[in-house]
Amino acid sequence: MAWADLPFLAQLTASIWFIIVALCFVLAGFFFRRFKTSQVLSRPFFLGLAIFATTYGIARILENVRKYFISTNLNDIVDSWRASTQITGLNWDLRVLYYLIAWTGIAILFANMEKYVFQKKSKFLITVAAIVEGTASIALYVVPGGSLTFLILLGVSSVGFFVPCIALAGLFGVLAKNSPGTMRSSSIGALVGIVILFVGVLADLPEAGYIGGASLPDWITGIAAPIILFMGILIISSSFSKMFAKD
Repeated sequence: MAWADLPFLAQLTASIWFIIVALCFVLAGFFFRRFKTSQVLSRPFFLGLAIFATTYGIARILENVRKYFISTNLNDIVDSWRASTQITGLNWDLRVLYYLIAWTGIAILFANMEKYVFQKKSKFLITVAAIVEGTASIALYVVPGGSLTFLILLGVSSVGFFVPCIALAGLFGVLAKNSPGTMRSSSIGALVGIVILFVGVLADLPEAGYIGGASLPDWITGIAAPIILFMGILIISSSFSKMFAKD
């Protein structure tokens, strides 16, 4: 679809998502600068945050192009699943690539948290859960929609989505309880940011629309989701910057 062929609401939601992409690259630039100016021990942490922001920005560009310019309609994924089929061609390629890049960035973000914030006490289990979730999410586009295998993968994907959120929220809650001053406030901020981030991601998932029986409204997937998601990223970023402010 050409830009002129999109209805006003689609143009509005596309514009919001592209603004979020630009903000992600700005945030990546900030963390790359922190990476260069921080002490040696903190540099890998800020590099990980920069990579996450960059990979998500790139992934979202691909999804924006797919959704607004390649797909036949904005709800084609849920429609195809309910018709026991899948999206195809370049539409499928861009969607899978979006997931592959986005979940790689998310796994890097989680690994960073587990290594530098939680000092490896979580044994990188949250990162492993994210990799499993990302793999299951991609596999949803390989098998026929509505099939038994699809439903099993949907169950794994649905449960796997909440595991990292609950685990990270719990870990940050414990860290806040056991830490004084800036570390406590930063941990609380990170906890809130994680929850908000996951709510934003959930609002844009076609899985949510499929389970709910109908595609989510455009104002949720195209207006609420990107704003909520970026708020979560911003709160997490601010919290981590304060957490490592001495560097």
